[in-house]
Amino acid sequence: MSVLALGVVVSGCSDMQEGTAKPGTNAQTKTASTKAGTPASEPGGDLASVKKPCDLLKAADATNLFPTSPENLDANSCQARDAKDVLVRFNLYRDKGLKDITPVNPQAELSDTTVGAHKAKLIKKAVTSTACAVTIEVSAISRVDVVGTGGRTLDVSCDSAMAVAKAIEPNLP
Repeated sequence: MSVLALGVVVSGCSDMQEGTAKPGTNAQTKTASTKAGTPASEPGGDLASVKKPCDLLKAADATNLFPTSPENLDANSCQARDAKDVLVRFNLYRDKGLKDITPVNPQAELSDTTVGAHKAKLIKKAVTSTACAVTIEVSAISRVDVVGTGGRTLDVSCDSAMAVAKAIEPNLP
């Protein structure tokens, strides 16, 4: 089954990996080490320490956002359905950045935004007319995509995706 996340078709919803460089970090990326001690220039370097994606959500945030516990689907994907009945999935892309996003839906609307201290892209109509994605840059070679689908409206899906993006952002490298 293919899934479109943040305008990128991914197989199994765990292949959405794209990141962009933060201002002033392009030259540093090749030599910088992440919190896990993995060089940032290696694939997944910035996200190497994340073994279970749902761990990016603090317990209190997960409880506030979802009526049931989020579920790790694999090493790169976590999902849960929120109280508004929006399925929210976030995917780690350990070797792709914001520059690698290619919308599949011709009606997709991309815009630049920020989530906390991270550069991001908001993608309205990512897959369908009511699907919304927030792609958060971790580095030039890594990103996290948060996708809300199944909302009654595009705004509801975007609100859900942004709420989760804001909750996980402080826990990103």
